[in-house]
Amino acid sequence: MRIENHITAISLKDRILASSRHILALEGYNGLSMRKIAKAVDCKAASIYHHFENKDKIVHTLIDEGYQLQLQAMNNAIADLENPIARLEARTRAYIDFGINHPELYHIMYILITKDMERYPKENYRRNSHNVIRTIEDLNIADTEDLITLQADPVIIASTGAAMLHGLVSLLISNRLHVKLDTDQFKEMLVQQVLALYAPKRG
Repeated sequence: MRIENHITAISLKDRILASSRHILALEGYNGLSMRKIAKAVDCKAASIYHHFENKDKIVHTLIDEGYQLQLQAMNNAIADLENPIARLEARTRAYIDFGINHPELYHIMYILITKDMERYPKENYRRNSHNVIRTIEDLNIADTEDLITLQADPVIIASTGAAMLHGLVSLLISNRLHVKLDTDQFKEMLVQQVLALYAPKRG
């Protein structure tokens, strides 16, 4: 997996988050400890507790940060678009680009095994699932305008599309695509397959 460059931030809190993100991506949840973070940011372990109650709160903060950045990227991608299908395609491409550009955050948000971690807050999950909800809202608009016909429950369709995108991004950031595979062609084919889940109405 490609690892983002370690960024030294101005505040201790930002340095803690940057170092934790890096450690989590390299060593996983069980490899993260307050002592290891303290060594990475050159501070006492006790200083970290002024900002975070425990390492789970650090992970939760990183997940929140990732979702906020992802939502911003997807909203920016559709800012000037009105056609629902064009908006869906733009969101699809923005999802892929986010994962490629932020592999550590994406790994923490969607791949990191956290069975021993304190449960991620339900209210945060509901807020962060806004991306899928907005996609469904867009498709409801499209259906009203007689642009598409949904072939199944919209939640099932949106979840299927998300699973396809997740599979692609996971392969890309872990460098597990076959060396002879044309990456751009593969990405484009998957985008078209996601869009095909929302079959255009035929006259």
